[in-house]
Amino acid sequence: MRDVFIWSDGWLRQVIYVFSSDVEELITHLGREDAQARRDALEQLGAQIPFREKQIAAALVAQLGSGDHFVRQAALELFGSMGEQALEVLVNDGLNAGNVFLQRIAMDAIGRINSGESKTYLVIGLTSPDRYVRWQAAKGLRMFSSDDSTAALSKALYDPIPHVRNRAAESLMRHGPEGRALVENWKPRRRARGLRKKFRRPAPKPKGESGVVAETSVKKESGYLYYLGKDGDVWRTRMARGTEKGGGGEKVAKAGVTRESGWLYYVDKEGNVARTLLKRGG
Repeated sequence: MRDVFIWSDGWLRQVIYVFSSDVEELITHLGREDAQARRDALEQLGAQIPFREKQIAAALVAQLGSGDHFVRQAALELFGSMGEQALEVLVNDGLNAGNVFLQRIAMDAIGRINSGESKTYLVIGLTSPDRYVRWQAAKGLRMFSSDDSTAALSKALYDPIPHVRNRAAESLMRHGPEGRALVENWKPRRRARGLRKKFRRPAPKPKGESGVVAETSVKKESGYLYYLGKDGDVWRTRMARGTEKGGGGEKVAKAGVTRESGWLYYVDKEGNVARTLLKRGG
Protein backbone atom coordinates (compact mmCIF):
# COMPACT_ATOMS: atom_id res chain seq x y z
CA MET A 1 0.00 0.00 0.00
CA ARG A 2 1.38 3.43 -0.95
CA ASP A 3 0.48 6.99 0.19
CA VAL A 4 0.22 9.67 -2.50
CA PHE A 5 0.08 13.37 -1.51
CA ILE A 6 -1.41 16.01 -3.82
CA TRP A 7 -1.90 19.77 -3.47
CA SER A 8 -5.51 20.87 -4.02
CA ASP A 9 -7.09 24.28 -3.34
CA GLY A 10 -4.24 25.30 -1.06
CA TRP A 11 -4.56 22.24 1.17
CA LEU A 12 -2.43 19.17 1.31
CA ARG A 13 -4.68 16.18 0.65
CA GLN A 14 -3.66 12.54 1.15
CA VAL A 15 -4.91 9.84 -1.21
CA ILE A 16 -4.18 6.18 -0.53
CA TYR A 17 -3.56 4.34 -3.79
CA VAL A 18 -4.41 0.68 -3.54
CA PHE A 19 -2.99 -1.88 -5.95
CA SER A 20 -5.13 -4.80 -7.14
CA SER A 21 -3.30 -7.22 -4.88
CA ASP A 22 -3.90 -4.90 -1.91
CA VAL A 23 -7.65 -4.80 -2.58
CA GLU A 24 -7.85 -8.56 -2.75
CA GLU A 25 -5.86 -8.85 0.48
CA LEU A 26 -8.21 -6.47 2.30
CA ILE A 27 -11.18 -8.49 1.07
CA THR A 28 -9.65 -11.67 2.52
CA HIS A 29 -9.42 -9.82 5.86
CA LEU A 30 -13.22 -9.35 5.71
CA GLY A 31 -13.53 -13.07 6.37
CA ARG A 32 -11.21 -13.24 9.38
CA GLU A 33 -12.39 -14.39 12.78
CA ASP A 34 -11.00 -11.24 14.41
CA ALA A 35 -13.88 -8.72 14.47
CA GLN A 36 -11.52 -5.72 14.75
CA ALA A 37 -9.57 -6.89 11.71
CA ARG A 38 -12.81 -7.15 9.74
CA ARG A 39 -13.85 -3.63 10.75
CA ASP A 40 -10.45 -2.20 9.81
CA ALA A 41 -10.55 -3.85 6.39
CA LEU A 42 -14.11 -2.64 5.85
CA GLU A 43 -13.16 0.95 6.72
CA GLN A 44 -10.12 0.91 4.43
CA LEU A 45 -12.11 -0.46 1.51
CA GLY A 46 -14.90 2.03 2.12
CA ALA A 47 -12.44 4.91 2.07
CA GLN A 48 -11.19 3.80 -1.38
CA ILE A 49 -14.60 3.53 -3.07
CA PRO A 50 -14.52 7.09 -4.50
CA PHE A 51 -11.20 6.29 -6.22
CA ARG A 52 -11.37 2.53 -6.96
CA GLU A 53 -15.08 1.71 -7.08
CA LYS A 54 -15.06 -0.54 -10.15
CA GLN A 55 -11.94 -2.43 -9.07
CA ILE A 56 -13.28 -3.02 -5.54
CA ALA A 57 -16.68 -4.08 -6.91
CA ALA A 58 -15.05 -6.61 -9.25
CA ALA A 59 -12.93 -8.05 -6.45
CA LEU A 60 -15.98 -8.31 -4.15
CA VAL A 61 -18.10 -10.07 -6.79
CA ALA A 62 -15.27 -12.55 -7.35
CA GLN A 63 -15.44 -13.47 -3.64
CA LEU A 64 -19.24 -13.54 -3.25
CA GLY A 65 -19.52 -17.10 -4.49
CA SER A 66 -17.15 -18.38 -1.81
CA GLY A 67 -19.99 -18.76 0.71
CA ASP A 68 -18.17 -16.89 3.48
CA HIS A 69 -20.81 -15.18 5.62
CA PHE A 70 -18.58 -12.35 6.88
CA VAL A 71 -17.34 -11.49 3.38
CA ARG A 72 -20.88 -11.54 1.99
CA GLN A 73 -22.28 -9.23 4.68
CA ALA A 74 -19.37 -6.80 4.37
CA ALA A 75 -19.70 -6.79 0.58
CA LEU A 76 -23.40 -5.95 0.75
CA GLU A 77 -22.62 -3.08 3.14
CA LEU A 78 -19.96 -1.73 0.78
CA PHE A 79 -22.23 -1.97 -2.26
CA GLY A 80 -24.66 0.32 -0.44
CA SER A 81 -22.05 3.09 -0.85
CA MET A 82 -21.41 2.44 -4.55
CA GLY A 83 -23.04 3.63 -7.76
CA GLU A 84 -23.24 2.91 -11.48
CA GLN A 85 -19.71 1.55 -11.85
CA ALA A 86 -20.43 -1.18 -9.31
CA LEU A 87 -23.81 -1.81 -10.91
CA GLU A 88 -22.12 -2.58 -14.22
CA VAL A 89 -19.89 -5.15 -12.52
CA LEU A 90 -22.79 -6.76 -10.64
CA VAL A 91 -24.79 -7.18 -13.85
CA ASN A 92 -21.93 -8.49 -16.01
CA ASP A 93 -20.12 -10.67 -13.47
CA GLY A 94 -23.01 -11.47 -11.11
CA LEU A 95 -26.40 -11.68 -12.80
CA ASN A 96 -24.99 -13.01 -16.07
CA ALA A 97 -23.02 -15.73 -14.28
CA GLY A 98 -24.28 -19.29 -14.34
CA ASN A 99 -24.04 -19.55 -10.54
CA VAL A 100 -27.55 -19.21 -9.09
CA PHE A 101 -26.21 -18.56 -5.59
CA LEU A 102 -24.14 -15.68 -6.95
CA GLN A 103 -27.15 -14.32 -8.83
CA ARG A 104 -29.15 -14.17 -5.58
CA ILE A 105 -26.45 -12.18 -3.77
CA ALA A 106 -25.92 -9.94 -6.80
CA MET A 107 -29.63 -9.09 -6.89
CA ASP A 108 -29.51 -8.25 -3.18
CA ALA A 109 -26.53 -5.97 -3.82
CA ILE A 110 -28.23 -4.28 -6.80
CA GLY A 111 -31.11 -3.36 -4.50
CA ARG A 112 -28.62 -1.51 -2.30
CA ILE A 113 -26.78 0.36 -5.08
CA ASN A 114 -27.19 4.13 -4.96
CA SER A 115 -28.30 4.49 -8.58
CA GLY A 116 -31.63 4.89 -10.33
CA GLU A 117 -30.42 2.47 -13.00
CA SER A 118 -30.78 -0.37 -10.49
CA LYS A 119 -34.57 -0.27 -10.89
CA THR A 120 -34.39 -1.65 -14.44
CA TYR A 121 -32.55 -4.78 -13.34
CA LEU A 122 -34.75 -5.24 -10.27
CA VAL A 123 -37.87 -5.20 -12.43
CA ILE A 124 -36.28 -7.80 -14.72
CA GLY A 125 -35.32 -9.81 -11.63
CA LEU A 126 -39.01 -10.32 -10.79
CA THR A 127 -39.24 -12.56 -13.87
CA SER A 128 -36.32 -14.79 -12.84
CA PRO A 129 -37.01 -18.55 -12.67
CA ASP A 130 -35.35 -18.62 -9.24
CA ARG A 131 -37.67 -17.76 -6.33
CA TYR A 132 -34.91 -16.24 -4.20
CA VAL A 133 -33.80 -13.91 -6.99
CA ARG A 134 -37.41 -12.76 -7.36
CA TRP A 135 -37.65 -12.24 -3.59
CA GLN A 136 -34.50 -10.08 -3.57
CA ALA A 137 -35.79 -8.10 -6.56
CA ALA A 138 -39.09 -7.44 -4.79
CA LYS A 139 -37.22 -6.31 -1.69
CA GLY A 140 -34.98 -3.94 -3.66
CA LEU A 141 -37.92 -2.28 -5.41
CA ARG A 142 -39.24 -0.95 -2.11
CA MET A 143 -37.00 2.09 -2.61
CA PHE A 144 -38.20 2.88 -6.14
CA SER A 145 -41.70 4.32 -6.08
CA SER A 146 -42.52 4.78 -9.78
CA ASP A 147 -45.22 3.62 -12.17
CA ASP A 148 -43.18 0.81 -13.73
CA SER A 149 -41.83 -0.57 -10.43
CA THR A 150 -45.29 -0.38 -8.81
CA ALA A 151 -46.81 -2.19 -11.80
CA ALA A 152 -44.12 -4.90 -11.63
CA LEU A 153 -44.70 -5.42 -7.90
CA SER A 154 -48.46 -5.59 -8.41
CA LYS A 155 -47.92 -8.55 -10.76
CA ALA A 156 -45.61 -10.14 -8.18
CA LEU A 157 -48.54 -10.18 -5.74
CA TYR A 158 -49.71 -13.25 -7.67
CA ASP A 159 -46.35 -15.02 -7.78
CA PRO A 160 -46.72 -18.80 -7.21
CA ILE A 161 -44.41 -18.58 -4.16
CA PRO A 162 -46.02 -17.13 -0.98
CA HIS A 163 -42.78 -15.53 0.29
CA VAL A 164 -42.35 -13.61 -2.96
CA ARG A 165 -45.97 -12.42 -2.83
CA ASN A 166 -45.59 -11.26 0.76
CA ARG A 167 -42.29 -9.46 0.02
CA ALA A 168 -43.93 -7.67 -2.94
CA ALA A 169 -46.80 -6.58 -0.68
CA GLU A 170 -44.41 -5.19 1.93
CA SER A 171 -42.54 -3.21 -0.74
CA LEU A 172 -45.76 -1.84 -2.23
CA MET A 173 -46.74 -0.47 1.17
CA ARG A 174 -43.86 2.02 0.69
CA HIS A 175 -45.12 3.16 -2.70
CA GLY A 176 -47.56 5.74 -1.41
CA PRO A 177 -51.38 5.66 -1.64
CA GLU A 178 -51.37 3.78 -4.96
CA GLY A 179 -49.20 0.96 -3.63
CA ARG A 180 -51.18 0.68 -0.39
CA ALA A 181 -54.44 0.53 -2.35
CA LEU A 182 -53.11 -2.37 -4.43
CA VAL A 183 -52.24 -4.29 -1.26
CA GLU A 184 -55.55 -3.52 0.44
CA ASN A 185 -57.46 -4.87 -2.57
CA TRP A 186 -55.12 -7.87 -2.84
CA LYS A 187 -56.88 -11.19 -2.32
CA PRO A 188 -54.30 -14.00 -2.17
CA ARG A 189 -55.47 -17.55 -1.81
CA ARG A 190 -53.78 -17.84 1.58
CA ARG A 191 -52.49 -14.92 3.61
CA ALA A 192 -50.44 -15.27 6.77
CA ARG A 193 -51.98 -13.96 10.00
CA GLY A 194 -49.26 -11.33 10.38
CA LEU A 195 -49.93 -10.03 6.88
CA ARG A 196 -53.67 -9.97 7.47
CA LYS A 197 -53.07 -7.76 10.47
CA LYS A 198 -50.50 -5.58 8.70
CA PHE A 199 -52.23 -5.02 5.39
CA ARG A 200 -55.93 -5.07 6.16
CA ARG A 201 -57.86 -1.85 6.09
CA PRO A 202 -58.27 -0.33 9.55
CA ALA A 203 -61.81 -0.72 10.88
CA PRO A 204 -63.60 2.60 11.38
CA LYS A 205 -63.82 3.62 15.02
CA PRO A 206 -67.43 3.35 16.26
CA LYS A 207 -69.12 6.55 17.35
CA GLY A 208 -70.96 6.85 20.62
CA GLU A 209 -70.43 5.60 24.15
CA SER A 210 -70.63 2.29 25.97
CA GLY A 211 -73.42 1.60 28.45
CA VAL A 212 -77.18 1.10 28.52
CA VAL A 213 -78.90 1.78 25.19
CA ALA A 214 -82.43 0.59 26.09
CA GLU A 215 -84.17 0.00 29.42
CA THR A 216 -86.55 -2.93 29.73
CA SER A 217 -88.64 -4.47 32.49
CA VAL A 218 -87.04 -7.89 32.12
CA LYS A 219 -86.31 -9.79 35.30
CA LYS A 220 -83.72 -12.46 34.70
CA GLU A 221 -84.56 -16.00 35.79
CA SER A 222 -82.00 -18.66 36.60
CA GLY A 223 -81.39 -21.26 33.90
CA TYR A 224 -81.89 -18.92 30.93
CA LEU A 225 -79.50 -17.10 28.61
CA TYR A 226 -80.67 -13.57 27.74
CA TYR A 227 -79.49 -11.83 24.58
CA LEU A 228 -80.37 -9.19 21.99
CA GLY A 229 -81.97 -10.79 18.96
CA LYS A 230 -81.52 -9.82 15.32
CA ASP A 231 -84.81 -7.93 15.48
CA GLY A 232 -83.45 -5.63 18.19
CA ASP A 233 -85.56 -7.12 20.99
CA VAL A 234 -84.63 -9.13 24.10
CA TRP A 235 -84.79 -12.91 23.79
CA ARG A 236 -83.95 -15.79 26.05
CA THR A 237 -83.21 -19.48 25.62
CA ARG A 238 -83.07 -22.29 28.15
CA MET A 239 -79.54 -23.49 28.97
CA ALA A 240 -78.80 -27.20 28.97
CA ARG A 241 -78.13 -28.61 32.44
CA GLY A 242 -77.48 -32.23 33.25
CA THR A 243 -80.11 -34.33 31.50
CA GLU A 244 -82.26 -31.30 30.68
CA LYS A 245 -81.96 -30.11 27.12
CA GLY A 246 -81.59 -26.45 26.26
CA GLY A 247 -83.01 -24.37 23.45
CA GLY A 248 -86.43 -23.00 22.69
CA GLY A 249 -85.78 -19.28 22.16
CA GLU A 250 -88.58 -16.87 23.10
CA LYS A 251 -88.98 -13.09 23.00
CA VAL A 252 -89.40 -11.59 26.49
CA ALA A 253 -89.30 -7.83 25.88
CA LYS A 254 -89.46 -5.34 23.06
CA ALA A 255 -86.40 -3.04 23.00
CA GLY A 256 -86.27 -1.71 19.42
CA VAL A 257 -82.48 -1.45 19.39
CA THR A 258 -80.75 -0.82 16.08
CA ARG A 259 -77.34 -2.49 16.01
CA GLU A 260 -74.26 -0.50 14.96
CA SER A 261 -71.02 -1.98 13.68
CA GLY A 262 -68.14 -2.24 16.15
CA TRP A 263 -70.27 -2.82 19.28
CA LEU A 264 -71.04 -5.91 21.34
CA TYR A 265 -74.64 -5.90 22.64
CA TYR A 266 -75.78 -7.81 25.73
CA VAL A 267 -78.41 -7.88 28.48
CA ASP A 268 -76.96 -6.64 31.78
CA LYS A 269 -77.79 -7.72 35.35
CA GLU A 270 -80.69 -5.25 35.59
CA GLY A 271 -82.27 -6.63 32.42
CA ASN A 272 -81.38 -3.61 30.29
CA VAL A 273 -79.76 -3.75 26.85
CA ALA A 274 -76.19 -2.44 27.00
CA ARG A 275 -73.23 -2.33 24.66
CA THR A 276 -69.44 -2.22 24.80
CA LEU A 277 -66.70 -1.74 22.19
CA LEU A 278 -65.93 -4.90 20.27
CA LYS A 279 -62.25 -5.82 20.47
CA ARG A 280 -61.01 -7.32 17.23
CA GLY A 281 -58.13 -9.75 17.42
CA GLY A 282 -55.24 -9.92 14.92
